[in-house]
Amino acid sequence: MKYLLALCGSLIITLSFGQNYVTLDQDLLYAKHVYYSFDQGVTASDTGKTWDIGFAVHDQQFGGIFINEYAERDKRPHVFLLAQNKTFNDIIDVSTTVFDTLRNPDLNWNEGALNAIKDPSNPLDYGWGVQAANQSIYGDKVVVVSYPDTTYRKLTIDSLDLQGNYHFKYANLDGSGLRTETFNTTNFPGKTMAHFSLKDKGFKNLEPNNWDLFLTRYNTLANINGGGFLNYTVTGFLSGLNVEVAEADGVDPYTINAYDYCGTFQPEIDIIGFNWKAFNLDDFLWELDEDRVFFVKLPNNDIWKFYIIDFEGAFTGKMVFEQTFIGNICYTVSNQNVPKDSNFNGVILHPNPSDGQLSIAFDLLESRNQIELSVTNLLGQTVFNTTINGNVGLNAIHLPHLDLTAGNYEVQLRSDKDLVTRKWIIAE
Repeated sequence: MKYLLALCGSLIITLSFGQNYVTLDQDLLYAKHVYYSFDQGVTASDTGKTWDIGFAVHDQQFGGIFINEYAERDKRPHVFLLAQNKTFNDIIDVSTTVFDTLRNPDLNWNEGALNAIKDPSNPLDYGWGVQAANQSIYGDKVVVVSYPDTTYRKLTIDSLDLQGNYHFKYANLDGSGLRTETFNTTNFPGKTMAHFSLKDKGFKNLEPNNWDLFLTRYNTLANINGGGFLNYTVTGFLSGLNVEVAEADGVDPYTINAYDYCGTFQPEIDIIGFNWKAFNLDDFLWELDEDRVFFVKLPNNDIWKFYIIDFEGAFTGKMVFEQTFIGNICYTVSNQNVPKDSNFNGVILHPNPSDGQLSIAFDLLESRNQIELSVTNLLGQTVFNTTINGNVGLNAIHLPHLDLTAGNYEVQLRSDKDLVTRKWIIAE
């Protein structure tokens, strides 16, 4: 597979890089949701309806509590309702109680549906409860879960203390079947969320430790065939913790330069979302936005191009995308070890050590043409040489894979009177 080595949009050289096609399978009628890692592939899949409440356990300070919005096609999801002016000890009559429907904001993994009801003007309000002077959060809301089988449960979060202990209880609407639960957020190392089932009376081990994208069914405002925005259950991707996404629309997927999008990455988890597709009612087929590409930046700053090329819908649950490893090209370059009066404001090599593959990022105070880039061995012999152009600001270049013996090398960037060198190690 090919991609173009570019420096601020200028074609330099053609290289080979990692690219492959991936099929994800949600099964018939979207029966499953899927966790996916760019490095490891599918790391977990499970039926999405096995849990009710999700607690954010990656950082207890947010007090994040989510609801399960998953539903198979043509089936009703759980519906979560805030019971107005009710305490947990009240017997709740669904025919007379005033309810507000709860939904996850789908913006991050810190705040879920039970946080979305907070007073934004009160920094101590977490939605489901309020932080007290001792800094513990004490619950003051009652949530009713309406199941597709017409049964109900009521739930309240009693507290979250400074040691990360959650205390909550749930019961039938008349108070029967009462259960109390306590758990500590540290019981789930490496997890983003702890999933709890009220019906099964326990936590579910659903989330793998490694995942970048989550293909699932969730509720959001969707423009249904141009008929206006409605709350609707959709199929789409949510990105993982500390994963950022840049969207490029109206582009050629095979000539687009990822470097041009380094400044457009967004932290919201629904950037990929669901609207890369639309259903054609005339042909009764899904149509894809063929000129839309996503760049996904992982927590280690590696970037992958993500291009969806097929979606078969509920009848098979299968979709296909093309993923291409771009590398670590969007650097924040420091001026460490750069001469005081140099036009180079910073130079970084990555990876270093490496197996012969190398990316170089450098920052220029002024644009320069005819920058000489060379690699020399310990004997001073030049093993690679090329000339490039650089613009003001951040520049990135990827060298072809150099078939060199293991050892120490020196990378030099020379422009006019400026010379910057970096040591590069090729490992065995």
